[in-house]
This record gives sequence, C-alpha cells and structure tokens, in this order.
Amino acid sequence: MRRVDLGKYRKARIWLNELPDASCPTGVTQEISVSAKGESVMAKRAAVEVFVPLGPRSMYGLLGGEFTPSTTGQLNVTIISSAANGKSLSESLASSSDQVRVGLPREYCEAVKEGIRLAQAELSPASGELVINYAAHGEIGSCAAVFKHLAAVLVRLVNSKSLNLTDDEIASFFRRALLKIQRFNVNPRLPAVACSDERQTLVNRRCAALARCLLMGRGSAASPM
Repeated sequence: MRRVDLGKYRKARIWLNELPDASCPTGVTQEISVSAKGESVMAKRAAVEVFVPLGPRSMYGLLGGEFTPSTTGQLNVTIISSAANGKSLSESLASSSDQVRVGLPREYCEAVKEGIRLAQAELSPASGELVINYAAHGEIGSCAAVFKHLAAVLVRLVNSKSLNLTDDEIASFFRRALLKIQRFNVNPRLPAVACSDERQTLVNRRCAALARCLLMGRGSAASPM
C-alpha cells in the first residue's frame, strides 16, 4: 500500500497487486462492457482510496478490484453492490471525520459505470475481466462524483506499465479527478444523486447532528466571557 499527499490536506492511498481489507459482501451485480485494445498490464489487483477536505465537510471513497486479462477486445466490468450498513472500516483516511463502512451502495453503481466510460475515452485499456468487489463509503462524505472518478483512476492503475510508480505519477492520476470532485461539491446546479430511503434517512440524521454542532459552536463563540 502506498500513501500519497495530494496537497491542501488531500490524501490518497493505492494498492497495486494487493487489496485492502474492504471486500464487499455478496450482493447485486451490474455489468458494463467497453471496447479495449491496450497492451497487457502489470497489476492484476488494485484499489484506490481518496480523502478530500472541503471546508466544513469532506469527500471520501474507496474502490478496488481484480483484473483477468483476455484477448476479446473488450473490457468487461462486473460491479458488486451491497447494503449501505456494512461493517465499519476503522483504518480509513476519513475515520476521524466520517463513519466509513465497507461496501458499495447501489446508488453509486451508475457513477462507477460512468467512470469506466470516462477512462475508456481517455486511454486504450487492456481487454479482460475487471471485477470491482472492494469498496468503502462514508455516511456523509461519499457521493456519485467521488465514485465516478475513483473508477476512472482504478482503470488507469490497472493499466499501469509499472508497479513502481513515483508519487508524481500517482498524483497525476488524481489531478483531473480532484478538480471534478471539487466542482461537484460547489456547483448547486449539478443533479442530486438518488439513494435508498434507509440511506437518505441516515444521511439526514447525520447532517442534522452536524448542523446542531455548528450552531452550538457558533452560539458559544458569540456568548460573552
């Protein structure tokens, strides 16, 4: 596992030919296929995790999978989704600011597909089977934009020509993704992400608790000594 400082308190971790302790429980699978013609790759297993502080909140996600090369001329991706209430992932990059749980809620699967298409448009990925079966999400900090760009970064990692990437090479995978993620956070015109009633209720409760904390802090700061 490699940890990379992306500047402005933004952090990432990557795994090449190894995987984190975030295996998704068996759940609903979704699939996508894109054309591929790239050369054989070095990494058969890879994962990526990112933490992006943005003022009073932060954005977080982890995504990983296993790749089996083939000569079909297609990159076939299987995405395994799971319930939002998976086991806690205590040693995550966001563990001090969010409740992080293992699994990929189904509302993020379309975003992962968009990320696969994005990566396919930017490079010629190697053909084969990619099973995305490692993931973690934050109850507050995760959103579709994070998982879209994590999926694109994951495809780039799997297609790396070397397992000994420099910090600058790793950071280059994230630069465009970070700009897009931060744009999503500040642009109110971007569409909202649909999610399950259970998850929406949980997010609403967490946001209400955060709002109460902020109000209490603001009130105490304004009170006379």
